[in-house]
This record gives sequence, C-alpha cells and structure tokens, in this order.
Amino acid sequence: HAMPGVEIAWTAGRDWKTKLQRVHGTTVPTDGVAIAVPAPAQPEIARAALDASLPIFIEKPMALDPSVARMIRDKALVMGDLPVLVDHIGLFSPEYEVLRAELTGKTIESLETFAGNHGPFRDWGSHSTLWDYGPHEAAFALDLIGVPDFVSSIGASSEHGTDYIASLKWQDGTWASLSFGNAFTKKTRQLMVRADGDVWKLDGVLGVSERLTKNGLPVPVGPPVPPLDRALGVWLDAVRGETRDERVGCALGVKVTELLMRMIPPEAP
Repeated sequence: HAMPGVEIAWTAGRDWKTKLQRVHGTTVPTDGVAIAVPAPAQPEIARAALDASLPIFIEKPMALDPSVARMIRDKALVMGDLPVLVDHIGLFSPEYEVLRAELTGKTIESLETFAGNHGPFRDWGSHSTLWDYGPHEAAFALDLIGVPDFVSSIGASSEHGTDYIASLKWQDGTWASLSFGNAFTKKTRQLMVRADGDVWKLDGVLGVSERLTKNGLPVPVGPPVPPLDRALGVWLDAVRGETRDERVGCALGVKVTELLMRMIPPEAP
C-alpha cells in the first residue's frame, strides 16, 4: 500500500482460481501478480497467472523441481517474455548491491556463507530445509561467481532440525562453502568474499550497525532501503515497461533450483 503508483487490485488465498478467472473477464484490472505461498503451491499459480498474460513476482524457490522451474521460464517466454522476478531477497539489500558493484571486475578467490536459525520447520518433503534456506546461499554463489563445475554436500539431522554444508568448486580454482540450516542456536546470516587479496564481509542480521566491511573497516552504503521494497520496485519498473534490471527473469531462479538439486547429499549406505 505504501509504494507510490501501486494499487492492490485484489488478494486471494485458497480462492485464487476464482479471483484469477475474473481477470480474464476484465472485471478486475490487473497488471501483475505477486505470489507468496508455500513453495509446493507456487508453480500452479505461477503458470495460471502467466496463462492470463500477467507478470509475476514469485518467492524463492520458484519450484522444488528444476524441470518445473524450467516450465515456468518457458511459459513466460512463450507469453511474450513477461516480466518475472524470483524474490532472492538477499540480492536486494543495499549492502549486497554495494558489495556486488565493488566486486565487479575483481577476481573472486572464495566465498563463504553461514546462515540459519532455530526453525522454521516446513513440511515440504525430503530436504525441505535445503530448499528453504539453500536458495539464499545458492543465489549468492551463482550471482557472484556463476555455475560451479563441482558440487558436494553433507547434511546432518537431529531433533533440533537439519543443517547442510555444501562445497562448490570451479575449474579456475575458485571455491565456495555454504553452511545453512534450521538447527542453529540463534539467527545467523553472514557472507564473506575474498577477492584480489581483500576480505569483504556482509553481516545480514538486522540491527548490526556496520553490516558491510572491507578488511574489517566499514564500507559506506547509503540510506537503508527494505530489500522487499527494492525487489518489488525492480519488478514493477519492468511491469511498467521501463528498462529491465538484469535480475528480472527466470534465469537465476532456474539455476538456483538446478544447483539445489545437485546439493542434495547422497543417501547413506
């Protein structure tokens, strides 16, 4: 409601099919649909909205199966390359945007993430924690470095939850370690990148005064902007027909689901 030039035309829950059908009858003018439901329910709604020629803003992960994510991507293209934005929210914080700009053109040597909390506990089937927390970590690695050549991972489950550690390697020697889960004792969110001899650290826990540092020294970021506002704004610009931010599209969302599938630990003998 607070965003300028935006009006919420309708909201829906389990009655989303009925609400969406009204759009076909033009009784409810609609320019786009924001989908924020449990991951297993997203693909059906996404395809229906795209069938109605509506751009979509969709939560991560866009699907729990890479083939389904690719179907959503292909549907958006067939319907005229409709603007789709997968809300990998970590990529839209002011601190990360500054970090990404500073790393442009530099040689990244390594990337490490530590992220988790005690919960939440989703009922998304096997490896639900990987699909819940993993998209954030996978998005950082893919956005800054690209698709890894080698992937291995381990998972540990207990009565407190499940934690994962994924190791990614690239042919040029770059490596990444992604540690995440819902069995952490307290909320944790850190991203550390080594590039051209410098160490960049982003502490994503809200309330930390110096969230982005370079070699231990704070880096100016500018005025705070809620990441969700930033993500929605980027998507809405594309919906309005303005210049598309490179983050608009399904490419990263598909790559994230493909990488997460590669990160599923092998079954124990």
